[in-house]
Amino acid sequence: MKFNGNKAYFLTPTNKYGLSKVEPKDITEDNFTYIARLTIDWDKMNKDDLTKEGGIVVKNGMHCGLMAFRDHEDMCYIRGCIWVTGPDGLPMLIDRCIEVKDTQKVFELSFTHIKSEKRIIIGDQGFFLDRIYDGDIVDYSTSWFWVSCCNALESCDEEHRNYLRADIDMIGIFGKALTPDEIQNVFKDGKVDTSLNPVGFFDFKKTTPYKIYDESKNGNNLVKFDNAWFDNVQ
Repeated sequence: MKFNGNKAYFLTPTNKYGLSKVEPKDITEDNFTYIARLTIDWDKMNKDDLTKEGGIVVKNGMHCGLMAFRDHEDMCYIRGCIWVTGPDGLPMLIDRCIEVKDTQKVFELSFTHIKSEKRIIIGDQGFFLDRIYDGDIVDYSTSWFWVSCCNALESCDEEHRNYLRADIDMIGIFGKALTPDEIQNVFKDGKVDTSLNPVGFFDFKKTTPYKIYDESKNGNNLVKFDNAWFDNVQ
């Protein structure tokens, strides 16, 4: 599905109609993994304006997830990030970045958090980098998941909405720290089973004009953001 910087999908922490079998609310309280397969239109990301950074799959607030960005030297990166409470009690960004050398490639990205090791891992096509952190991950229980931005809500300053220009054909959210083999098998097979603790899995094949269906069968369908009917989905 193509995203041109003016479209995003979301998943709320809970479903007010009780349709979610596995609520996304508490996923960041323990181990988790996000995955995404996509191409990115880096030519439409300008280091000097708001297009320089875009969310791929992110929990909003103090953003947690996968992002693409072009830095002040015009270098391209994929970033995996969380925020933690530092030793001084203040929020602190923890991130790890992969430098992009081929801007035309298809990315098969993963971002994993292992709570017991206080470790984040970012990966692309079998290549992985990690980082150990001190402190505790901040509370994301009221945050929304976003695909192709970091936060589309009008209450969010425009500079932090971070719409992405990309073509995405797979997103996965898991309540488990997937192993490298498990990650690569999901990309290879294009499906998931319950052993992976999926929260939501989206191959973008079954859609409506306003919905991308959750192929994990957990009922966590992605919904296209539209301010006109925002109040009906909270």
